[in-house]
Formats: sequence, C-alpha cells, structure tokens
Amino acid sequence: ELTPKEFKLLEYFLRRVGRALTRDEIMDGVWGADIFVTSRSVDRCVTTLRGKIEPDPHRPTFIQTIRDIGYRFELPEPDRPPA
Repeated sequence: ELTPKEFKLLEYFLRRVGRALTRDEIMDGVWGADIFVTSRSVDRCVTTLRGKIEPDPHRPTFIQTIRDIGYRFELPEPDRPPA
C-alpha cells in the first residue's frame, strides 16, 4: 500500500515517463509551492516508493537517479515476439 504522498509521487512520475525531473520540479508538482520541503524530503519519499514498487530497490528498474539533476521514471520495454 502507498501513502497518499507516495501515490501522488508515482502519479507525477507516470505522467512524465522518460523525462529527467529536478528535485525542485518534483517538490513543486507533488508537495506544491506553498509548502516548505527540502530535496531530502524528495529523496526520502523516492526511497520509500522504490521499496514498495521496485523488484530490487537497490537496483531500481523504474525510478532512475539522474546524478546532479534528480530522477527519471522508466517503464520496461514490452516483450516483443520474435520476428
């Protein structure tokens, strides 16, 4: 089960699949501009979300860390039948 904040973060990622998102973009999109949060809040929420949705949270498949930027959500390639 996801907390409301984790769900909102997942929804935010799913609406922006493949895009590198800065922590500031994530903070504004998920927490809103009126609430004071830090980039550590984003990191912690990403970590807990990874723990719930990733097959191996230490080797994430879906939520990729983009060094010095933030995060990117990726969906696995669909299996293609042999030609």
